[in-house]
Amino acid sequence: MAWFLLPFAVIDAPSQVDVRDVTDSTALVTWSQPVAQVHGVSISYGPSSSPADRSVVELSFSDTQYHLGGLSPDTQYEVSLSSRMGEQSSIPVFQSFLTDLDAPKDLQTVELTDESITLEWKNSQAPVENYRIKYGPLSGGEHGELLFPPGPRDTTTAKITGLRPGTEYGMGVTAVTDERESRPTTTNAVTALDAPKDLAVTEVTEKTMMLQWKRPLAKLDSFRLVYVSADGHRAEDVLPGSSESHLLRGLTAGMLYTVSIIAERGRGTSAPSTISAATEEERPVVVNVTVSDVSWDSFLLSWATEDRRLEGFLIEVTDAETGSEWQNHTVSADARSITISGLSSSTWYRANLYGVYRGALLEPVFADTITEAEPEVQALLVSDVGPESFKLAWVAEEDAFDTFVIMVSQVEPGQPRELVLGGDERSTSITDLTEDTDYEIQIFGLFLGRPSKSVMEGVITDLGSPKGIRFSDVTDTSAAVHWVVPRARVDSYRVTYVPAHGGNAKTLTMEGSEAHTVLSNLTPGVTYEVTVVSVKGQRESEPGSDSVTTDGDSRVGHVGGDQRNVRRRSLPPRSDKRAPHTICWRSLRRLVPYCPGWGMKQSLAS
Repeated sequence: MAWFLLPFAVIDAPSQVDVRDVTDSTALVTWSQPVAQVHGVSISYGPSSSPADRSVVELSFSDTQYHLGGLSPDTQYEVSLSSRMGEQSSIPVFQSFLTDLDAPKDLQTVELTDESITLEWKNSQAPVENYRIKYGPLSGGEHGELLFPPGPRDTTTAKITGLRPGTEYGMGVTAVTDERESRPTTTNAVTALDAPKDLAVTEVTEKTMMLQWKRPLAKLDSFRLVYVSADGHRAEDVLPGSSESHLLRGLTAGMLYTVSIIAERGRGTSAPSTISAATEEERPVVVNVTVSDVSWDSFLLSWATEDRRLEGFLIEVTDAETGSEWQNHTVSADARSITISGLSSSTWYRANLYGVYRGALLEPVFADTITEAEPEVQALLVSDVGPESFKLAWVAEEDAFDTFVIMVSQVEPGQPRELVLGGDERSTSITDLTEDTDYEIQIFGLFLGRPSKSVMEGVITDLGSPKGIRFSDVTDTSAAVHWVVPRARVDSYRVTYVPAHGGNAKTLTMEGSEAHTVLSNLTPGVTYEVTVVSVKGQRESEPGSDSVTTDGDSRVGHVGGDQRNVRRRSLPPRSDKRAPHTICWRSLRRLVPYCPGWGMKQSLAS
């Protein structure tokens, strides 16, 4: 198909020409294809200020955009587009644009401290008024913005201050002219760890040195503490990051030390904080503190030292369980022992011994001991209880007491009796008591005027025995018995009488108000043992006793065995002295005589 150009025909130009995505060195040109058929599109562009310095690009008719590169920053450009048809071109379409400011280059961190970051970069090609730095912690928090003028040469240096130690910051630098701003150049940097502050030596001894410091603001893993002595010995300790003090041990007395402490986190370290201090000179030493001669209220404290620089000693005695102070003693420099007295029994004590040197107390040495149990009367025994007396015996350690005090008192109100016995006594008798009386006995020991715990016992004296037993109105078959009643009232009296040569005993019970009774149905001519016992409740007194013999018949003898309650009568002898005698007898009850050999019985009048 052949094309024919009419004279003065106009070629259709690209439409809707636009420049977008402009940077400091590039721009994107877009357009719409011509409505009429064309062979291609020509693009011409260059700085507006240099019309002769232009570049031309030929494109196909199907292209609708073109990327311009190699532009100069902050430069006004003009671009024109025209359609081509053979040797003819359409009327060009013009569009102008301004390239962006170019961003700073080669941004880097040149210095870091715990509160600042120093940056350096190459300046933009385009002339700029200022550089803007925006910064902030990556973990979040307050952000900042600063303006810096361009450096005098090809680079600019800027220092950001007031930052947090040990914190990672993000930073962006842009070039600024009027209201225009380049794209940012960015970098990250971590501020240095801040060093421990106010490092100080708070306490020094011969072998130790106490250090204190204020923790840095940055989060830490640990502290590294290095200390070097004047003679070149080096040592170090690693401490937790939360530490604020540390005690250096095992140092040399009278030695100068240089101490440095560094904060650490990961591979990062802070600047060191350093101080120098010397340990104290070697002080006198007290050794071999011992306790001996322990008793229930005292002990002997002894010690040894060969150092004559000591000015004296202070002994502090405390209760080891409660920590309460018990006693303080000050002794001279030549003393090597002291007796601690006035203590409590069965108590754990700690004796702290301080040497005095140059007017100050040295570190104490101590010894512990437990005082013995306080001596006491261990048991009180009551025996041989009678109506008016009893015997006491007690158990106590030898040589534990100077004296014993015994208090005897009636349970009913009354004036107590007090006995004081020597410390070597272990028994005594208590007399002149009241019969049938409840007594309370208390005993305790005295040592240096200090009483022990008392031991108590109770006892009731026996009932009083009837006394003064006598007899009256004695006949062959009866007798009256009399007695003197005890001082204490009783419930009754039990009177018992029995033949002295043996036989059945008989008992009579009399009211407690009675003082006599009659013994009846006695056998003539027989001696009877008679006892009288006081009775009160279930208790009985010791018996009062005596004997009495009933009147007898001179013609009647006493026959032992089963015939003991029988009267006997003697018969006249026969003429032949050698002939046997016949004895006849009769019962006292039945009055029936019987004569062996008579072969007969005969009733007789009584």
